Amino acid sequence: MCGSVAVSSVPGGGAAMETMIISSFGFPSIALPVLMMMTQLFDAGCTLINSCGDTVASMLVTRALYGKDWYKKGLNHEHDKAESHS
Repeated sequence: MCGSVAVSSVPGGGAAMETMIISSFGFPSIALPVLMMMTQLFDAGCTLINSCGDTVASMLVTRALYGKDWYKKGLNHEHDKAESHS
């Protein structure tokens, strides 16, 4: 679990995770090139899902905190005014 959290934001970090998986589960080292090829195929899609999921999660939290029409309330304008008075 800790490894998956640590490598999720690193581009190409899946390769380090695959090396850990191979060594921890006792797979033969010949499996590494096969896993590396699979990583090249799926890494871009996984990164896309990860970044979109982060955006959706932050929007859901904002909706829970500020209500259904949070984007119409001008929250950014209030933040900009607070910064200009500081």
